[in-house]
Amino acid sequence: MNSTIALCASLASGNLEGARSGGRALREGAAVRNAMLAVALAKEGHPGGETVLEGDAGFYHAYAGNNRGQLTYSFVGDTRTSLDKVTAGLGTDWMFLETLYRIYYTAGYNIAHVDVTAKLCEEHDIRVADIDRIEAVVNWLETQYPSPAFPSRREDTVAEPGSTAYFTAYGAVKRGFSAVRQADPSGAGDPPEVLELMKRVTIIPSHTMTLFGPRITIHTKDGKTYTKQSTGREFMWDFDEEVRRIREIVPALPIPAAQFEEIIATCRDLDGQDRADRLVRLTLEKR
Repeated sequence: MNSTIALCASLASGNLEGARSGGRALREGAAVRNAMLAVALAKEGHPGGETVLEGDAGFYHAYAGNNRGQLTYSFVGDTRTSLDKVTAGLGTDWMFLETLYRIYYTAGYNIAHVDVTAKLCEEHDIRVADIDRIEAVVNWLETQYPSPAFPSRREDTVAEPGSTAYFTAYGAVKRGFSAVRQADPSGAGDPPEVLELMKRVTIIPSHTMTLFGPRITIHTKDGKTYTKQSTGREFMWDFDEEVRRIREIVPALPIPAAQFEEIIATCRDLDGQDRADRLVRLTLEKR
């Protein structure tokens, strides 16, 4: 009975309390299902209401704090917005090309720490033995997961496998991170250099840094400093770059490599397919 009520609450509002008290968050799967149901109901003429977003009892009032454009949090330090921006460019501007890919098995805000640090080391040929310490300035919201109101983890106070400091150190040591690897909380299998260096990584919260846009500074033992600023858009790839990066997972898939290549080819030509379910069938293990 307890789980039934808790799941009903999660399905109704998607709040954090279920996961905080030992439950499993439904999140993405439930959201997709509800979106498809909404499309089907609207297609059949079911009315949804005219002001469910901006009304006095609407979505913005419930989830953004108010419906007047006053923001409590902002990744760019701007605490005012206009509701007109919600519909600006509607029908002409499409956000699909700005999808950010989470290629590594970690919280999304950690992905840039791997690549930005790795790129900085590559550009200046910085060896791990040369590094004295690393500083990463990040948006403060990215240091308190899953939210500042109910943080279950503080990234600016811990340095352990799976933390932001860990992924920053991994980028410096290995110049990347495996797309099929999950961090082991015990550190088993991790290079000793990563576990040692992460203790010398400092995460600095900022109220003006952009989303997924850390500023990485490496201090070397000879007194020099090297800095690289992420834009937050490094993981917005075109199709070819996504294909290049995703092929690393092939050995871990339960389907043959050739079948995975069929999936890629079908996605590339999805508009030309007679039926979309061909893509679904290609994800099934052949017996």
